[in-house]
Amino acid sequence: MKITDKLAFEDAQIMARIAVGKFDSAFWFAAMQALKAAYKGGVSMAWFYCDCGYELDHPTDREILTDEYLCPNCDEDNSLKITEQDKAEAMGRILDRLEALEKKHV
Repeated sequence: MKITDKLAFEDAQIMARIAVGKFDSAFWFAAMQALKAAYKGGVSMAWFYCDCGYELDHPTDREILTDEYLCPNCDEDNSLKITEQDKAEAMGRILDRLEALEKKHV
């Protein structure tokens, strides 16, 4: 097998190292998708796949925090695929934005 996309291969290496270091299945899944893209080229980089096979983008912070992560193809609720770590990270991003806004208006 020949690598057709060097950048995707380098991305896969980075994500695999993060996944192993943090025991993070989301990074591992992304690393495998990037590795497939490196060998095949043009493979989708979906964040997750619905049971109907539809490729889902990463949920927005609103979708994460409201548990409303619906598949646009079949309307299946995919919020169970969102982890507590995802929720904590989304809340952290929102709090960072609020703090930045407060600093601008002080």
